[in-house]
Amino acid sequence: SLQHEMRVLDKEHAPYTPLVQEVMQDLLKLSTSHYGEVRAKAQQAFLGCLQMYPYSHLDLLPSILTYLKDDPSISHDQFKGALYVLLGTRTCCLANNSDYRVIRQLWPTLLQAGHSENPSIQQLIEDVTDRIHRNYESVAVESEISEACVDLAKAVLSSKKPAPTCSPTTEELGGAVKDLERRNKATLDIY
Repeated sequence: SLQHEMRVLDKEHAPYTPLVQEVMQDLLKLSTSHYGEVRAKAQQAFLGCLQMYPYSHLDLLPSILTYLKDDPSISHDQFKGALYVLLGTRTCCLANNSDYRVIRQLWPTLLQAGHSENPSIQQLIEDVTDRIHRNYESVAVESEISEACVDLAKAVLSSKKPAPTCSPTTEELGGAVKDLERRNKATLDIY
């Protein structure tokens, strides 16, 4: 069934530990290596890890973006490797991530990225921006849960078939409202 499949998929995610963080930083360095074959294999492993550790990109994004700075100490290979990491795959593309925390860092860095006469790098920059233009899905800046929705949820929880295994307390409901307001404010501030 679909629920079983989702449980199996959810178990594929592992905890993001300091050791995993260190390994992913090392994979990122290898993803920007001077050697093309090393870069390609490390990028494949790095992108696989991003899928295994869903929010790791929030921790690793600043490190990725350092390779896109307009800095003469950053080689073409490092710049190119970072662009390939951002481009990712069809299922894992950091460039068109719709999280405002990512957009706030990524898009200005792309606009200010170092320039290169290298045609392959120019093509990669075009591919990244094209991926954003074609695949970016905008998300709401603010979320809202209507009273009708809350009333319906309460009705479901008060029904006897099937009997609910738990019901939120008044304090939990109030906390959820405050959490939603906090998230809305944070997203609006970023926007």
